[in-house]
Amino acid sequence: MNTYVVLVWLVEFIHLLLVIFFVAGFFVSINRHCTFRFLHSISFSALLPIQLLFDFHCPLVVLNGRLAELAYPGITGEWHYKSFLVPLVQYLFGINMPEIIVTVATILGSIMAVMTLVYILLRNKDLARQHI
Repeated sequence: MNTYVVLVWLVEFIHLLLVIFFVAGFFVSINRHCTFRFLHSISFSALLPIQLLFDFHCPLVVLNGRLAELAYPGITGEWHYKSFLVPLVQYLFGINMPEIIVTVATILGSIMAVMTLVYILLRNKDLARQHI
């Protein structure tokens, strides 16, 4: 098996884990797992500026597309640089959605993560004042 093919699947797996982390992070209690939510908010807040550098594409999609070009040199096409989420949702749920939905969801999630980060920082500041 070609090394690039293994790398393509590895990047897809890491991408899937990060998507699960970002989505599941919103369902974790801030009061019980403040450190986790803080790290979640910081990483998700950083996602939007990083995507701006890559023309609103996830850097993992760009990396995966480049690795796919190296893994399958004779095959050309735009499919290399498509997110795996759209076909996955279509396969699992039969929902035909445009790829812009993933971008909009990422933008909204980043905004929510920034708001959560501000809330955590303000709450910790208030807690520190109470202990003085």
